[in-house]
Amino acid sequence: MKRYIYTGIQAALLIGWGCMMACCSSSGDDGGQPGDYPEGPLEGELLRVGSVTRSGDEDPQNLDPNPLPWGDIKLYMIPGEGDYPKTPTSANTGVIAYNGLGDDGYIIWNTSQLRLEVKPGRDYYMFGYMPADFCTAEPTVQQTSATSATMSFTNLPTVTNEDFCIIVGVKEGKTPLGIADQGSFIYHAPENTSNGYYVSLLADHLYASVEFRVTIDHDYNVLRKVMLTKMTLKSSAAGKTLLDTQLTLTMNDQGTHPIATNPVNTLKNEGTALFDLYNNTDGVELSPTVAQSFTGCFAEGLGEDLSIECQYDIYDRVSGALNKIETRTVVNGLKSLLQNQRRGRKKVINMKVDPTYLYQLSDGDVDK
Repeated sequence: MKRYIYTGIQAALLIGWGCMMACCSSSGDDGGQPGDYPEGPLEGELLRVGSVTRSGDEDPQNLDPNPLPWGDIKLYMIPGEGDYPKTPTSANTGVIAYNGLGDDGYIIWNTSQLRLEVKPGRDYYMFGYMPADFCTAEPTVQQTSATSATMSFTNLPTVTNEDFCIIVGVKEGKTPLGIADQGSFIYHAPENTSNGYYVSLLADHLYASVEFRVTIDHDYNVLRKVMLTKMTLKSSAAGKTLLDTQLTLTMNDQGTHPIATNPVNTLKNEGTALFDLYNNTDGVELSPTVAQSFTGCFAEGLGEDLSIECQYDIYDRVSGALNKIETRTVVNGLKSLLQNQRRGRKKVINMKVDPTYLYQLSDGDVDK
């Protein structure tokens, strides 16, 4: 029985990545314990994180049911005084470590990896990114003036499942959700305080994102048990496996987004970009009512080359023995859905598995 092509894919655009990424923001003490920090006396005061917010978290209407995980934060400090251009020293470079959720539901951060110290009464410009281990090469950070800085990254993956974010706002203190203003990069260390030296951070997403929500047709589920065993987000174009990008950050206190223009992206290297969003030989059973969700991120400019490749194991329910019939691999191009996808934005793609989707232009499953 011949069938017409039917992709089984529908898409919905979430206008801000915050619609997708707003999960638990974080606040509270850094969770460090005595002995967590490197040995040796403090020359200044230990900097702690009061809260971290990813762009969109401040809007409770944007809560995403399927957020990507948090990661450690790489933070660079540049003293406010001195001539330009300025770059951070190794002593002013540290890692704020993600330490899981506390009993109150907020994320705990600590400074046990590479501590940062500040001196009371002084100003510091702060830049950074997360997750801290995302970059294979150390980025170049330079403050070119009192109102501008650049961050350059090399050899980033073009397809990933990690939410790579840039710090776009800092503020003194243990501030509540959403208080760190975008575009403000100056941290003022209090002259005298008994409350500790805390900074709150706002981060924004450097990649575009796509989430696949997979279900099975209700009638088909009566006849067949379908297990998804692999889902791969891949590029059809060679030479786009790595990303070099340069960001120009405009510093202001007016709430204007500091990434005033789009990043300068260069896609390079041989080979084909791909990432397994899911890969398990046991598989996950598809349901007609509860969607399985898988999220991937990709460099802006790669969307027009992307496709999604899924592998399914199919079992017969009719005989009552649940005998495996076969394994099917289905590839769907995503150009029409993702070609204009910008960084910081997410598209949701609903996929419903039925015989037409599994057996495009073939006889296939004759019971249906």
